[in-house]
Amino acid sequence: MSRPCKTRWKPSAVTPALTPIGTGPEVRPRSRAYFSIPASDAQIDTSDPEHATIFDDSTTDGLGSWGDADNDYQISTGGFKDITFTYPAPHKIRRNYTLQPFLNPAPGFTTPPGVDPAYMINNSYTTAAVNVALNNFTGNYTGFQGYFENLFGPHVGLHIVLGGDMSGLCPNGLQPPDCVGGQKWSPNGMDGVSVGCMHALNFVHFIDPMFFLHHAVSFCRRFR
Repeated sequence: MSRPCKTRWKPSAVTPALTPIGTGPEVRPRSRAYFSIPASDAQIDTSDPEHATIFDDSTTDGLGSWGDADNDYQISTGGFKDITFTYPAPHKIRRNYTLQPFLNPAPGFTTPPGVDPAYMINNSYTTAAVNVALNNFTGNYTGFQGYFENLFGPHVGLHIVLGGDMSGLCPNGLQPPDCVGGQKWSPNGMDGVSVGCMHALNFVHFIDPMFFLHHAVSFCRRFR
């Protein structure tokens, strides 16, 4: 499930330089820089995400498996099993395998009108679904973003499959105002409100390391 992602950074012809206050931007020639970042490509395991090899129990190079339902879905294996987070309450990384999220919606989440409750969310990030995003929005980033980021798009689907921290579910026993589910405290680290397409953000926590690997792939698909 994990593999490097090669992408290209293509800066503007005019890039503000790190210069003392009072000086203007430095004009630089257009350049290209290639670099690789580790990434987790969920397409490889869409048929059976529960048993993806990336969820290895090894304490040296594994991300750990799925959480214990009797212990708020906190993981107990892998190299990150002993990390405790303090916000919004002390807890360890939580993963709750959720293939059909609309059968029994988690607290605070509702099934959109017209959606089949039996829908399997891993269908949202298959190779075919990703190819729709990559091949049908040339020159239309707004359209790409709308498809890629909607509830049934390639990005959100894996967050839902992983459940727990990656889907923004509050730890057991916490209710508003002590915890509000969703992006307010989730690994997305967003604390703010939307204004049109802009957000007032206050970055707080990045919890499950799967966040970084998953978003590395999302980054590549946006800027490849």
